Amino acid sequence: MVETFFKSIKAELIWLNRWETRRQAEGAIFQYINGFYNLRRRHSSLG
Repeated sequence: MVETFFKSIKAELIWLNRWETRRQAEGAIFQYINGFYNLRRRHSSLG
């Protein structure tokens, strides 16, 4: 499951954007995880 998560975040966020600072990248990753991935994706292991 972890490999699938990292593939998703790289394909949908990291490879598509460039940030000027590490702090901006961290904020974008945080928003992706809390604002999109956890709320909108269905997790097959959870049904």
